[in-house]
Amino acid sequence: VTANSLGSLAALHLAAQRPIQGLLLRDPVPLRELIQGRHRWRPFWGAAFVLSRYVPSELNSVANASRCAAPLAFLSSACDRVVPPEYQRLIFDAYTGEKRILVLEETDHGELLAPEQEQPYRELIHWLATRFKQ
Repeated sequence: VTANSLGSLAALHLAAQRPIQGLLLRDPVPLRELIQGRHRWRPFWGAAFVLSRYVPSELNSVANASRCAAPLAFLSSACDRVVPPEYQRLIFDAYTGEKRILVLEETDHGELLAPEQEQPYRELIHWLATRFKQ
């Protein structure tokens, strides 16, 4: 299963509920924590807090990550302005299965890989593929 950004909500839910061979996530979103944390000091932070409580529990990425056993290949954009790395790290740290992370230095959310990032990316994909059960 592979997902980027908001797609990670469904991917993590699926991985927590069903047996899968592996998971590839890039810049995943802990939606509830992101809404609460990013808008805490803004004028309508109370509304953001209330809104965050309406995120369905099925889409709680941190909780779902704690229930996943499949190998995880994790890509994190170091300069992500949409989902800052410290929020992505909540998911990575909660993940209970075998995992590896590739931090994409000087890369923003969803930005294409730089040429020097392609080889480490291929190595990460190879690592994940070697974990698949035959």
